[in-house]
Amino acid sequence: MTACIYHTIYRVCCNCGRDMGRHEKRECVAPNVPTLFSTEGERTARITALLEARALIVRVARDTTLPSIGDVLTEFDRVFPETRR
Repeated sequence: MTACIYHTIYRVCCNCGRDMGRHEKRECVAPNVPTLFSTEGERTARITALLEARALIVRVARDTTLPSIGDVLTEFDRVFPETRR
């Protein structure tokens, strides 16, 4: 297995999405993505839908002055690591 890669903004592993400390070293587990896909097309459709949902959150964040919307984006990226680029 490979080692977890620390994401400085989200303070999680870039691959698996688990919380981690800046200097923590550990083996990475597979991304926490449901294995409900029977085809690659279903997986792509899920990622596309998640990216559209994230874009909607970003649009709302731009239109409002709510400081907590950044927390929503951070949590979204932590829960759905497959949408991070």
